[in-house]
Amino acid sequence: MNPVLHIRGLSARYGRRRVLDGLDLDLPAGSVTALVGANGAGKSTLLRALIGAHPCKADAIEVLGLNPRRKKIKVRRAVGYVADRTDLPPWMRVRDHFKLLEPMYPTWDEQHAAEMLKLFDLDEAQRYSELSKGQKALENLVAALAHHPKLLLLDEPFSGLDAIARRRVFGGVLEHLRDAGSSALMVSHSLVDVERCADRLAFMDRGRITHVDDLETLQSQFARVRVQLDGDVDEWSAPGNPMIEESEGDKVLVYLDWSDQIDAALRSDDRVQQVEQLPRDLEDLLVAVDSRGEAA
Repeated sequence: MNPVLHIRGLSARYGRRRVLDGLDLDLPAGSVTALVGANGAGKSTLLRALIGAHPCKADAIEVLGLNPRRKKIKVRRAVGYVADRTDLPPWMRVRDHFKLLEPMYPTWDEQHAAEMLKLFDLDEAQRYSELSKGQKALENLVAALAHHPKLLLLDEPFSGLDAIARRRVFGGVLEHLRDAGSSALMVSHSLVDVERCADRLAFMDRGRITHVDDLETLQSQFARVRVQLDGDVDEWSAPGNPMIEESEGDKVLVYLDWSDQIDAALRSDDRVQQVEQLPRDLEDLLVAVDSRGEAA
């Protein structure tokens, strides 16, 4: 089966600054891939390039088999895009926004839009100026899903949402993906959000994809472990291939290849007094992947 997205050698600039630098990425059909990386890595620029909203080399991208530079309207009609920020006129009501969008999408489903507004506790009569940041994010999501897109491009879709709203968004997005058999590429800084939605992670750094892997594989092999040692810690070597941090005389080991064998090796080491599993977050994972890439 052909990938939903096929990108090879994608480069893009803002003025003289190169933002995307020979980027390669495939998105399998039915996949939800989380695009993660530091601020300024080029994640939002990539999403805009995929809908033809940022200039780039014409033959570097295929979206659903289409070139977004040459077939921009067809791509836009097939894709649901939620930007990290959308500014509408403050006087515009939710229903006015939807009436503006409906003629652009032959598959626009007014009933589906109404059901999602109810799910997200939004009133179509509300003006944009009356919506909170979280409500604006929800309204943008409804607008992106109402035409049953084959591909979702989500740029921080959960930013500014409280716990209840986040749960509603998860439900709405996952229901759409399940019912429509759609694929998604989402930008997020939250490992919790990624774990609830994505099945793959794509790491982005300075305009390139540096590492792509299944989330389940990364979760099983990613670990942060504090090791308390007896004696001179500088002369001790850790098993496996961890990134090593110092922590008040102990060592914190960050593994991308954690296994039962490494755990057993640590616990059987006469110099190791204690092994403690530590909480993990997305920042730790990003740093570990980035460090592994630099060492390779």
